[in-house]
Amino acid sequence: MYYTSSFGQDAPAVFAVNRAGGLNPQAVVPTPTYCANCARTIVASNQQAIYFSSGEFGQDVSAWDHQGDTASLVSDTPADAAVTGIRSDGSCVYWVVAGDQNVYAAPVSE
Repeated sequence: MYYTSSFGQDAPAVFAVNRAGGLNPQAVVPTPTYCANCARTIVASNQQAIYFSSGEFGQDVSAWDHQGDTASLVSDTPADAAVTGIRSDGSCVYWVVAGDQNVYAAPVSE
């Protein structure tokens, strides 16, 4: 299972923990930010990658392919507000940001 945290050892990062249980989560990809209170939202969108908010204030979307130690930027969000939700249909990743009525989209990597 994957989750994000802006606090604790190795944070801010996307962490992985064994679904069968375990007390030793591992930071799998760092998510540098200047905003300690910016929430990270992630979702498993396909078999190759997870998607999460990124950027200085959590306003962009990045992808991690389950294998590397770095993430790649999917898209910048034109609004300077934190991502509040991310979903994917396997072809595109969609997200919304605080205080903005738009839904943003970008194709996912296969």
